[in-house]
Amino acid sequence: AYPGSVAASAMTREGVEEVFVAIAEQLRIADRAVDLDIPYERGDVIAAVHRAGEVVDLTDVGDHLVLRARLDEQARRRFLEFVRRHSPDEVPSAEGESE
Repeated sequence: AYPGSVAASAMTREGVEEVFVAIAEQLRIADRAVDLDIPYERGDVIAAVHRAGEVVDLTDVGDHLVLRARLDEQARRRFLEFVRRHSPDEVPSAEGESE
């Protein structure tokens, strides 16, 4: 009923290891922020990014938005065409895209 959930018992400790594994996986994903350039006319993509991960920053740059989002690998591939291409003199922040 709850996708991604993990059951554990505080009394028997059954499932506790699975809880730790799930938490570690979520922390690993949380370190995977990416910057996306999304045109305003692609509101469907903006909404999909919000559903797929956690938007941690949003900047209006005129005709489009730059969204910094924490996404899992599948979502990163899904939005690959919108990944922000940094110019040679622009240095992405430490929390930016990392592979």
